[in-house]
Amino acid sequence: MNAPVNADAPMRGVSPWLAYALALALAAIQIWWLFPVSFLEGRGLFFFDGDIVKDITGWLFFNQEPWRLPLLYTPSLNYPDGISIAFTDSIPLMALLFKPFVASLPPGFHYFGWWHAVAFAGQALGAVFLVRALGCRGLLAAIAATLFALNWPVLLYRFGHSALLAQGTVLFALGCYFHASRGTWSAARAAVALSAVCQLALLIHPYLLAMCYAVLAAFVLDEGLRAGQWLLQLRRLLTAMLISLALAGVLGFFAGGLSTGGYGQYALGLNALWCGGDTSVWFTCSAGGGESYAYLGAGLLLMLPIVMLAEWRAVLSLPRRFPGLVLVCVLLTLYAVTNRVVIGQTVVYEFALPALLHQMFSIFQASARFFWPVGYLLLFGALAVLLQRGWVGALVVILALAIQWYDIGQRRDDILVAARAAEQPFDAGWQRAMHGVDHVAMYPAFGCGDLDRFAYLPVQYLAAHHGATFNTVYAARSTTDCKAKHALFQQDVQPDQLFVAPAALPAQALPPAFRTAAQHGQCATLPIAPVFWGVARAQDLLACRARPVEQW
Repeated sequence: MNAPVNADAPMRGVSPWLAYALALALAAIQIWWLFPVSFLEGRGLFFFDGDIVKDITGWLFFNQEPWRLPLLYTPSLNYPDGISIAFTDSIPLMALLFKPFVASLPPGFHYFGWWHAVAFAGQALGAVFLVRALGCRGLLAAIAATLFALNWPVLLYRFGHSALLAQGTVLFALGCYFHASRGTWSAARAAVALSAVCQLALLIHPYLLAMCYAVLAAFVLDEGLRAGQWLLQLRRLLTAMLISLALAGVLGFFAGGLSTGGYGQYALGLNALWCGGDTSVWFTCSAGGGESYAYLGAGLLLMLPIVMLAEWRAVLSLPRRFPGLVLVCVLLTLYAVTNRVVIGQTVVYEFALPALLHQMFSIFQASARFFWPVGYLLLFGALAVLLQRGWVGALVVILALAIQWYDIGQRRDDILVAARAAEQPFDAGWQRAMHGVDHVAMYPAFGCGDLDRFAYLPVQYLAAHHGATFNTVYAARSTTDCKAKHALFQQDVQPDQLFVAPAALPAQALPPAFRTAAQHGQCATLPIAPVFWGVARAQDLLACRARPVEQW
């Protein structure tokens, strides 16, 4: 993977400016095709569907706060304890960039529509950067790498989890590694660049940070094995880590606790690489779906056996040529598979981990995601080999790209539909209920009862939209002191407060504040319809204020 392009290779080298411009042009075409302007502006049902409401409300609460340390902390959400919006997947990079301009932005503005364009553009640029780092600098290489990356099944499957669309960070990290391994960059330059990519990933999502650090670790190992100077390599790694720790502290990643547990729940199935489920035309077997999804696509499944047969000696030599990278890939794969080995939904083998190790591994519950860097290496390694084998290799790449495009067409169609669905308005009663409210308190607090977890999201959004504080938070694996959170409901509701609880709860199951307010005609039943995967889950909530309903 580190040889220069053959002299007789088709589409010989083009300037980097042309290659990157072409990547941006192809990304712009796909963005224009998939996403209407209304979507990019943040309008539509998609932005009220599932977890993305959490992401948006984190930003809406944050942008109403003055600057403080930690930078991402807001006391208004999970009031009065507060929370760092690093735990609401609100893409800290964008939040920090837009916060200085809040006064000039339209009411209710959020950046999550435009973020999709940024992420797809970054994916395209990262693809060209990586394929050129592998020595493939031709026009065909730029086109094939960009289109494969933009239509990578794992990328399109992440539609709905905005931060994790920034997989271009992983491509840039791998590109830095190969620039160093091929000698086109000095080791010092690659180390600085890799550290910078890691800090960028920290500003987007912790999973991407961990993946980029895995690439940095591979670079350090291989550079140490090649050049020695192990103290220098260790210093490079520790310097990057210290920068990340300092940045994480300033941002607020250590503010508030997160629960751990569940390692093995989202394991990478042994059949996950060739089972695309309903996202594939040909390979429709299921590997579990959800966080276990890691389908490579029919095009890559065509290329891989061809590459392994044509270059089997080179494949066997990979552990010798890239020992650190191969070791990291093996470890990432084992971590993704977990101690709970599955094929589809069937557990074929399971073994117990020591409690401490299980707790450490559970920091990243969705373990199957850690195969992503390995999957990208398989893709770009196959492209690099074929693009350096003249017109025969080029024809195989073109055929594989066409097959890949067709194979995942259903997923693109799903995105087309989801991006155009019109949002459903809130019941008018909520506008009256929220008038003059400074604090919204929901019972039970998130994580403290059996209420549908998605029911919190519309109320969290209403509180943020009206500039009120919210007593709880729908966030990633948050821990809650239920007794402390529910103490408020032992007192009467105050004039500037709105108390909310499930309408289906019997009176005796409600705290005193609700029972007192109901006796005085101060409660109304209001409908909400939280959306999950485009399907509304309608239910009623009891909303109480310190005045009769007719005076709201």
